[in-house]
Amino acid sequence: MICRGLRAILIKDPRWNRCDIKSISLLPNVLSFQAAREAGCNECIFSRDGLITECAHSNIFFVAGGVLRTHPESENILSGITRKNILRLARKEGIPVSETAIPENILPDVSEVFITNTSFEIAPVISINGITVQDGNPGSVTKALRAKFDAMISSLKV
Repeated sequence: MICRGLRAILIKDPRWNRCDIKSISLLPNVLSFQAAREAGCNECIFSRDGLITECAHSNIFFVAGGVLRTHPESENILSGITRKNILRLARKEGIPVSETAIPENILPDVSEVFITNTSFEIAPVISINGITVQDGNPGSVTKALRAKFDAMISSLKV
């Protein structure tokens, strides 16, 4: 079941330069998430040098021009297992995928945004910094990937 959508804020990434290492040094993530909650949002999106990397506890995806875009694996993100499964499912379904750094200035041109993590699995983002993404509803790519992901998980149940 897809959620109706999350609200997010965009903030300058306050973390150290090895975000790919999960350590006890997650205080900046926690403080950033708290700032998002205090702003009435469900998540915060990190930006480093004008490029969107990930969220406080999620990976982030954009659909722009029919292409599913997300930051590549690097020292700037903690690549999640759900992220990897979504990329695999998208490619299997013939959805064009680009693992390239996403500039902040693309935000007005995106048709969909969603986050992935172990808790939400896939959740649409319907606003960023108070600006509605597209029409404020989950998009077709988000819904399709959510359905495929749910089917994959259901097939694993014994």
